[in-house]
Amino acid sequence: MPPCSTIHGFLGALLLSCASSLVAEEGFEVHFVPEEFATISDAIEAASDGDIVQIAQGVYHENLSVSSKRISIRGSMLGPTIIDGSKPTNDCGSCVLVTGASELILDQLVLRNGTGCPVYGIRRGGGIYSEFATVELIKVVIEDCSVALDPFGSDSWGGAICNYFGLLVLEGCTIRGNRSDAEGGAIWSSHGDLLMANTTLSGNSAVQGGAVLVESGSASFDLSTFRENIAEEAGGGIMVRSEAAVGVYDCRFEANVAANGAAIWSNVTAGTIGNSIFAEQVAGPGGAAVRLDDLNLAVDYLVEGSTFCGTVGEDIIGEWVEGEPNTFEETCRIPADLDGNDIVDGADLTILLGAWGTDGTAIDADLDDNGIVDGGDLAMLLGAWTP
Repeated sequence: MPPCSTIHGFLGALLLSCASSLVAEEGFEVHFVPEEFATISDAIEAASDGDIVQIAQGVYHENLSVSSKRISIRGSMLGPTIIDGSKPTNDCGSCVLVTGASELILDQLVLRNGTGCPVYGIRRGGGIYSEFATVELIKVVIEDCSVALDPFGSDSWGGAICNYFGLLVLEGCTIRGNRSDAEGGAIWSSHGDLLMANTTLSGNSAVQGGAVLVESGSASFDLSTFRENIAEEAGGGIMVRSEAAVGVYDCRFEANVAANGAAIWSNVTAGTIGNSIFAEQVAGPGGAAVRLDDLNLAVDYLVEGSTFCGTVGEDIIGEWVEGEPNTFEETCRIPADLDGNDIVDGADLTILLGAWGTDGTAIDADLDDNGIVDGGDLAMLLGAWTP
């Protein structure tokens, strides 16, 4: 089996034994688009297990389908490689459809304007719909995708991604501006496993689970940022239902909004939130930044080493236990204060320059949330400079 993805966190040891990262096998071929194949779909059709589809930079108006294959699809290092799903030739408007026990890596791609596939009356996966498959996303951007309520259906799942009975791994990705008319503005996952690291989810929206809804199965969120996601009802950042097992580690939640559980809403009987920051969450009347409803009245939800600040509403409501002490503050420091000393000065500039060219997630140096520490972040830091 190929080597596994390296992601730290809850369920990591268990799930990483199952998550095979696809690598090129001996005798593999590279299929070049458009030099060798006019379309990405043609290259996928020609690819065998272990092959790589290498795409030049540019915009490709395609809706891709991968079935029963183990392949890697890679974008260019020279500029954006965009798959625009806005012109489907049938009723499936997902940018990428993955079925049939496939193992797929998407690397350095932008997926946008997908509208999902109708399955049993439910629109699923605006950017990616995956069922019974393993999908790994590396430095992928998914933006402006959506799933609407079907006129003859009752639901819509996953504005950016719907993971159904599969394994979904995200590393260094940006998921922004996606929408579901019902559940999972960015990601909806059920009967499968979700592993996320160094990923930013921002400006996504839904009725429940503004960024992520975990219906069942398991999920681990590590070193990731949830920013300005909105749920009309519950779980602005993450919503977790009773059949799921979830851990949140070293994550940052900023200005997410929901009637309850502005950052996290969960009714599982056990889980972990550790070493995370909850800044300026906005909950409705009687709501909280984190809402933990324990259906079995067992106090097994661990919340430790985390900071809550600037919350509109309560910080935590529900049954939980405290491990390492948590911090609760009325106000938050400004984002550009990277060293946490309440001023923006040369020390913060040094930290930002040290992260130049990286995603900056671990130290929150990607101030403008574009996936890289660059001139935009420098301008924001200088604009916040303390006189």
